[in-house]
Amino acid sequence: MSRTPCGADALDILARLDQIAVALSWLEQLAERDDWPSRVTFGLTLSADEALTNIVTHAFGAEGSADRRLRLRCSSLSDRIVLRIEDDGLAFDPTTAVPDAVAESVEEAGVGGHGLRLMQHYLQALDYTREQDKNVLTLVASRT
Repeated sequence: MSRTPCGADALDILARLDQIAVALSWLEQLAERDDWPSRVTFGLTLSADEALTNIVTHAFGAEGSADRRLRLRCSSLSDRIVLRIEDDGLAFDPTTAVPDAVAESVEEAGVGGHGLRLMQHYLQALDYTREQDKNVLTLVASRT
């Protein structure tokens, strides 16, 4: 874990599924250090898990890549927490995806396809840009 010049905490991880737990633990440490409300910690951690899993599996293949990295930067502000995730995998804008329809029952609900809806529920904003051949996904959670 490191601090960037702008005061954000930063973490680099390998673009592998087994590294997602490292990133989530890092987020939980920041939450404890900065005293985030438990609801915010839960929502941002869940959203980060979903985003990182999708990035690794879709941008780098089923298991990810041992030689590619993801960069996370987190800024804890007075009214919001901003998590920026950068990768150099295949371009994909999750903000243009349409969530699957809500199933009528648990039995009808399929596995997968619910992450975007959860992210939209827990986050104040979800933004995507492509900068210098990198995907940049920004997750914003309100502290209130």
